[in-house]
Amino acid sequence: MKKETYTINIEVRDENGKFIVDENGNKQINMSYEVEMLTDNMEFNMRLLARKLRAWMPNRKIDIEASVFNTISRTYMTMFSFYVDEDRFIKH
Repeated sequence: MKKETYTINIEVRDENGKFIVDENGNKQINMSYEVEMLTDNMEFNMRLLARKLRAWMPNRKIDIEASVFNTISRTYMTMFSFYVDEDRFIKH
């Protein structure tokens, strides 16, 4: 089984679909972190993360993406997405 380093991006919006704002009124578009995980476990891990986020933020719209860095193009490529409200996992 192959481990890969993924950048996990979490986008959270309010119940009206608007971005969350901080104490200064600045839009907080997403939060992200890097993690090494087995590609075969991606759907399970994204669903687990989604359940935890939903418990903390039950009235929010949450989307999660997992991307890898492409050294040739020097860009991030989205490999997986999970749309929490739709309970939909996509492998790109």
